Amino acid sequence: MSDQEMAEVMVEEKSLVTVEDAQVFTVDLAEVRSKIEDALTIQLIPDDKDSYAACKKARMYFVHKRNDIDRRLKELNEEDRERIKKRGVTAKELKSILEPGERHFTDMIEAEDARLEAIEEEKKRQLQQKITDRMTAFSQYGAVVSYNEVAAMTDEEFDTALFDAAEEHKEQERIRQEEEAARRAEEERLAEERAALEAELAREREAREEAQRKLDAEKAAMEAEKKKMAEEAAALQAEKDRLEREALEKQEAEARRIAEEKAAEEAKEREAQEAKERAEREAAEAARQEALKPDKDKLSEIVESIRAAIDDEFAKLAVSEQLVYVAELLQAMLVEACDEANLMINRV
Repeated sequence: MSDQEMAEVMVEEKSLVTVEDAQVFTVDLAEVRSKIEDALTIQLIPDDKDSYAACKKARMYFVHKRNDIDRRLKELNEEDRERIKKRGVTAKELKSILEPGERHFTDMIEAEDARLEAIEEEKKRQLQQKITDRMTAFSQYGAVVSYNEVAAMTDEEFDTALFDAAEEHKEQERIRQEEEAARRAEEERLAEERAALEAELAREREAREEAQRKLDAEKAAMEAEKKKMAEEAAALQAEKDRLEREALEKQEAEARRIAEEKAAEEAKEREAQEAKERAEREAAEAARQEALKPDKDKLSEIVESIRAAIDDEFAKLAVSEQLVYVAELLQAMLVEACDEANLMINRV
């Protein structure tokens, strides 16, 4: 849709508002339509400050108009609220003027309604009591009649039904008494038979118990004999175990004695071998020391000669020269001592 077509649609939509409606909000519709048409001809060019500023300026017109409409709407609403509040107060005062007349008739009508309702409630209560009394009368004869059936009966129907219920109850009571007598007679007969049966069962039970006592006595004697035999077998097994244990302990003691004697012999042999090896090492060390004796004597002579040289030459030197001399002499002594030590090691 082109900008021109859009402008035409917007103007058409705005035309739904009449000029009179717009004037209430101090809006000139012709001016607004013109501004809308002009606005659609303005385009914002990217990175163009002038077109950006022109768009912001053009927008301010619509923003101001919208704010003006909101303020006017608020004012109109305030005026309407005042009128509504005033109308409410007027209506309330008018109703208070009408209230005494309405209350006069309402009180009389409610009083009459209450009187009629009380009469109707009393009729219902009396009817309910009548039905309850009829239900109670039926129940004393064990007759089962529904509430609705009792409520629908006339007085003659109730009297007839109650008489029939009484006769039926009397007949049922006679039958019940006859059945009760027959039941008691049957119970007495059954009680006698049960007593005879229980006596027979008691005799049989006594016989079974006597037989069981004999079996228990025989079983106890067998158990005692079995226990005695088991104890004798256990004693024999214990004696056998003791003898075997003593024989095993003797064998183990003999084996330990032989092992201890063998260990003592081996210890003596190790001690003798260690003494022999120790004597051989001591002899070898004595021979080595004897072989090194000439070298030790020579090393002592070198040390004495160096000491004498130091005593003769050291006093002739200045302090700084003495330090240098001592350092050089110590170095020479170390070299010669190392050489002699190497020779001694090689000979060994």
